[in-house]
Amino acid sequence: MKVNRKLEYALIALRHISLKQGQLCSAKEIASTYALPFDVISRVLQKLSQFEWLKSSQGSNGGYFLGNKDFSELSLLELVEILDGQHAVVKCLLKNHDCPISSKCNVINPMEKLNNNLQTFLSQQKVVDLFEQQMAAAMQVEVANV
Repeated sequence: MKVNRKLEYALIALRHISLKQGQLCSAKEIASTYALPFDVISRVLQKLSQFEWLKSSQGSNGGYFLGNKDFSELSLLELVEILDGQHAVVKCLLKNHDCPISSKCNVINPMEKLNNNLQTFLSQQKVVDLFEQQMAAAMQVEVANV
C-alpha cells in the first residue's frame, strides 16, 4: 500500500493545525510553510471540514482550526475514506464493483483476508498517535545532539 499525496498532505495539515492550539490556520499558510500545492491543500481542508474534523472561519482573516470531534479518535482508515472514499486492496472487494472474473477467481478469499486485516490495522492507527511518535523521535534526536 502506498500513501497517496492527499493523505500525506492531510497529515501535514492536521499536524500543523493541531500545533496551533485553536489559532486559525489558512490553506495559504500551510501550503507556503511546507511548499505544497495550494489547490490540493485547500480541497483537503474543505473535505476535513465537511466531515467536521475541522471548522472553518470565513473572511479575509479566516482559516481552519480543529473541530468539535475528539481528534484522538480519528483513525487512518477514516482519514483515507474521507479523502478517497471506500478503500480496498483490490477493486472487486468494493461494494459497487462488478468483477468479470469473480466466478473463476482463485485469490478472492486471500484478498478478502488481506483487506480485512489492513482495514483493522488502519482503523487502530490513530492520527494523533502518529504525531506523538514523531514528537518523541524528535525529542530523542535533540537529546542526542546535546
